[in-house]
Amino acid sequence: MRILTLFFLLSFSVFTQPKVVIYSGINSPTQLGSIDETTYLYPNWNVGINAGFGLEYILTNQLSITPTIEFNYYSFNRYSPEVMIPENRVEHSTGEASQITRLFVDFKLFDLPDDNFRVYFSSGGGYVIERIGLVRVTWSDLSSSEFNSSIQFPNKNYFVHTLGIGFQLKVLPQIDLDIAWKHYTNYSDRVHYSLNIGAVYQL
Repeated sequence: MRILTLFFLLSFSVFTQPKVVIYSGINSPTQLGSIDETTYLYPNWNVGINAGFGLEYILTNQLSITPTIEFNYYSFNRYSPEVMIPENRVEHSTGEASQITRLFVDFKLFDLPDDNFRVYFSSGGGYVIERIGLVRVTWSDLSSSEFNSSIQFPNKNYFVHTLGIGFQLKVLPQIDLDIAWKHYTNYSDRVHYSLNIGAVYQL
């Protein structure tokens, strides 16, 4: 609750008249380390899709701050256990979708105060809420007998550091096209990458 309160306080702080940021993109399920019980999104779930909303406040000609909320959706791919028991084989697997919600604040440093085309670097931090889907697996043994099991991976909430690079291109007097590549990590067992395209609207 404290994190949500801080997020909305930053969102409605009056640095200057904000710009509305809306974007969508793709997000990798890659995670640090080997494939084990803590790195279950890859390869069990597919590349995700995301959608985000933020408010960009201009601090100087070359610096801005952007509180953002982002939703990520991963459809199920297949169950791939790290260690296979020789007597058992996966015959079929189904799974629920997984979701990740991110609340973060980024600082953007622009290269030049140019209104038409601006490259920027971003860095910030935030909080991640994971909700991992239930997996159902059908196994077969040496006698060809089948049996079923359900696997519920643990959910995890954690803080992340964000890094990114992007550019904004003015397409209309009040609207900029924004394309960005971003990197999220908690420096232990989580790392994600995303490629986003969106619009920045001057209120």
